[in-house]
Amino acid sequence: MSVKQTKENPEALWMGKSFMKMPRKVLALSVSASKKERHLARIYMALATMSYFKPGFMKLGRIQYVCHVGEYFCTYQFLADRTDISAGSVGYYLRKLARERLIEYGPVTGGTKIKICNYDYFSGQITESTDDSGNDTSAAQAMAAAEQAMGGRSKQFQPKGKGGEA
Repeated sequence: MSVKQTKENPEALWMGKSFMKMPRKVLALSVSASKKERHLARIYMALATMSYFKPGFMKLGRIQYVCHVGEYFCTYQFLADRTDISAGSVGYYLRKLARERLIEYGPVTGGTKIKICNYDYFSGQITESTDDSGNDTSAAQAMAAAEQAMGGRSKQFQPKGKGGEA
């Protein structure tokens, strides 16, 4: 991204080009009144975020593992540190996610191999393309335009007034 584009559109630094679809249920659980539901969502979102989006290699201790799309190798303590959940509870939430068939996991030397089930279904890279007039468009912009044309959610919350109050 050029310096000019960054100055004109500073939020682009936050948006980047890569997006991940997150199930609405997981987002709802992340703000639930129940602490267990919030922790479950936090673990799942952390795993989805840290999982490899393309094949690669990962070193866990002294051993290097081949990581496939949607996989991650780590220790319970690492997940506990990243999510502010105790290491014992991390095991509880991993078992719960596995029972729901959201993940598969198992022991490897030095830690745990975790695979997000159907990772390719809700993750992807936004690719750049150009429209007929040569302007750059992205999948996110195309989706927003399609939703607006169909009268979808993007039309439900049109701001009124100066402060954007509905």
